[in-house]
Amino acid sequence: MDQDLRWELLASLVTGGRCGQESIDEELGRDNTANGQNAAALAKAAIPTAEAKAAAWESIVVKGELSNALQASAVAGFTRVLDTELLEPYAEKYFEAVPGIVASRTHALAQQIVVGLYPSQLTTQATVERTDKFLASLPEESSALRRMMLENRDGVARALRARQADVG
Repeated sequence: MDQDLRWELLASLVTGGRCGQESIDEELGRDNTANGQNAAALAKAAIPTAEAKAAAWESIVVKGELSNALQASAVAGFTRVLDTELLEPYAEKYFEAVPGIVASRTHALAQQIVVGLYPSQLTTQATVERTDKFLASLPEESSALRRMMLENRDGVARALRARQADVG
């Protein structure tokens, strides 16, 4: 089994709550390369506990000290959940953090967060409405952010329409 597959299997086991930090550290000991560090960042952020999600959020959003690759991996792990309740506390925090992130980070880092941490897994009308409220508050010169947020919103709105079509 190649190393990429080992990491993918471990990340899946972590997401499902079958493995944790000890297994991640053990695998990183076998593969302490740039790819291994990225995979470990994803797996660590995927640990399905409130504490792990809080630590990942702190690292990605509050501290903002990760490289592009590590941040992309951590963002992917943060949103890799089986229980979306783990993400609910971060929906409002996301909307509060986005303006500061866009103002203080490079475009690439900001885009990873704006797109990657958008609460798209919380497929509810409340997510659409909160996005509309955010969009209404944006100044006209925020065209790039507006475009990203509209695309984020449209994904949730499409999912809601599809869900309604399945029910109806």
